[in-house]
Amino acid sequence: MPVIGLDRFQSRVAILNLEMLISQETEIPWTALRYLTGEVVYGGRVTDHWDRRCLNCTLSNFYNPDILNEGFCFSTDGVYCMISESMDFLQCINSIESIPDRDSPGIFGMQDNAEKAYLGNQAKSFMTTIKSIEPRLSAGVQTFREQRSEGEIVFEKAESILKKLPETVEGIQESDDTFLDLAGLLALPTWTAYVQSVKGYDSLVHSALLVILRQEISRFNRLLSVVCSSLHSLCLVVKGQMILTDTLEETYNSFLSMKMPKLWQQHSYESCKPLASWIDDLAERVNFFRTWSRQFTAIAQKRISPGKTLKLTPRKASQLQEIDSPEPYSFWLSAFFFPQGLLTALLQNHARKNSLSVDNVTFEFHVQPFTKLTKEFFSVRKHQSNIWLQAFKHPDPDPDPDPDPERARTHHPAPPDNGAFLLGLYLDGACWDHENQVLQDSSVGQRYSEMPEILFLPVQVDRMSAELPGKRVYECPLYRTSQRAGTLTSTGHSTNFVIPVNLPTHVAASYWVTRGVALLCQLDD
Repeated sequence: MPVIGLDRFQSRVAILNLEMLISQETEIPWTALRYLTGEVVYGGRVTDHWDRRCLNCTLSNFYNPDILNEGFCFSTDGVYCMISESMDFLQCINSIESIPDRDSPGIFGMQDNAEKAYLGNQAKSFMTTIKSIEPRLSAGVQTFREQRSEGEIVFEKAESILKKLPETVEGIQESDDTFLDLAGLLALPTWTAYVQSVKGYDSLVHSALLVILRQEISRFNRLLSVVCSSLHSLCLVVKGQMILTDTLEETYNSFLSMKMPKLWQQHSYESCKPLASWIDDLAERVNFFRTWSRQFTAIAQKRISPGKTLKLTPRKASQLQEIDSPEPYSFWLSAFFFPQGLLTALLQNHARKNSLSVDNVTFEFHVQPFTKLTKEFFSVRKHQSNIWLQAFKHPDPDPDPDPDPERARTHHPAPPDNGAFLLGLYLDGACWDHENQVLQDSSVGQRYSEMPEILFLPVQVDRMSAELPGKRVYECPLYRTSQRAGTLTSTGHSTNFVIPVNLPTHVAASYWVTRGVALLCQLDD
């Protein structure tokens, strides 16, 4: 068991015990050495589980019997090799001096893309420092200095954002439709009567996803209120009708440098996107939850008032087909303020449906073929237009069945009875082999790659599928952003961390650990 949080005396006792054990061994105790270094010496300092796993995998490349073999190399390029016992002193010096001054990624088990990402981060940090000491206007804005003032630029941006964002998730003015939002539906006496009349488990009434939907709408309403209020105040400041406060001044300066204001960050979900991309992303998330809310409202209206239909927001028939489910067919995990809440709700639904304890339920992960829906999602994602619609696509039966299995995969499967499809995840540091359904190395220069839909299937812990002989899986951490860092909670997990996802692989899991492979909910642009 890892030794974590020991005081100095206890750590010293543990080290002495291991030293005594090592001294009694006739052979080199590699396991004890790795434990001593990775868990005892560094274990109390490296508190994150995933960092400690990476540390131990890195140590295993150096603490193993193979290093005693003649000609052993620590990297595949043959540069970092062990010094031979037959070398004299001068040859040893020459061998050491021949090692490059700059370490290659291969010595750490990484690929060349890691070095490119590191240099790219250094360049961004350098440019950020340079930009911070320059005038507030960027080069692109300075070209319009003679035509427009700073105030005009800020006012124009604020107005464009106000036109793009609604004031609330569901509060859209519709002159022709009788609009009923989710809160109004749940307050109806007919809904209360329906809930009381339900006997046994009902997927509409007892679904934990309804609680998650209401919580997410509340969080986004709060964020939209802050954003819209600050934008209205900023417009009044530019017009000279309101006093400029410290908060509004920071927002004003952030608009000039295309950064996200600190006020918005305090009420926002975790994101590393710049201001323009963040606004587009926020609009898509709001559309996702608005559509989910109205879809649930429509289904509930049919249940409680079969003879009365509810008019929803006008939309094209080609975009959304006839509603027959209160939930999306695929969940866009990135849209959630708290994605862990969605996963917990899926487990709760399974536990309630089967009268189980939620503590005895976990997930199995089944990566789906790269369907037409997944291709459409990432294609639309690049153009930042109606991304949310992809999560509400209905099963697309093929009117002209094709015997070709590859073409048969282009249609979205029916929604599962248990669990849910999760759409829109990205792989960082690797890519997905669609033919063999395993992880594989990324191409040179390609750090991120799209991940197909993944079925998160709730199962009982004691009934999980037995691992097939020779089958290997990599426990891949899923993060909200590429930063992979957040606030450490009382549970010991970072707020940026979501859940580990088991992905099949043909090589040892340590291969991907040292490469730092992870799943991401969103990219930085």
